[in-house]
Amino acid sequence: MNKKGQGLPLTTIIIAILVVVVLIVIIAFFIGGSTQLTDSIKRVFFGTTAGYDFNLALETCQSRCDLAKDMPITNAQENSAYCQTPLQVDKSPIDGEADYAMDGKTKKTIKYFCPPKDRYYDANEESYTKFLDIDCDLGTDKDNQEIKCDAPAALGGGNLETLTKKLKDAATPNERSDTSAEGKGG
Repeated sequence: MNKKGQGLPLTTIIIAILVVVVLIVIIAFFIGGSTQLTDSIKRVFFGTTAGYDFNLALETCQSRCDLAKDMPITNAQENSAYCQTPLQVDKSPIDGEADYAMDGKTKKTIKYFCPPKDRYYDANEESYTKFLDIDCDLGTDKDNQEIKCDAPAALGGGNLETLTKKLKDAATPNERSDTSAEGKGG
């Protein structure tokens, strides 16, 4: 028996499928123009960015707040998901797309942060940044100062005041380990 003939129908089917796809693209180009074709391809292959439902985003922030409160170290609280991680929110669920602002012809997804702006040590609000204003009492640090969030890079974090505070907090665990070592020896 000659088995080479069995591979021919599969090859023919694959070529036929490719020809049909190319014909559909050519017909769509002539009927709808290149703009409509490009938009259709983007919708099929890239879709849109679906955001959190607004109420779900509020619940997510509250959950993140509860987790941050349970963190034992101040530095961990300041850098928790409650403080650092933005959400993409869809306030108008009719369109099924995360809120955005136009930057020329480009859609920029708006980043929603859980805490109010005043809960950050230093935050510069950008046009693509908003706050959900979920207040979360993270407690106080060793100096009895209210614990606030470190501003992430998206909010202009990393300035001198924030870096100074991080250095100050970084020195604290070493002091604690020194005193705990003395307590064990005495």
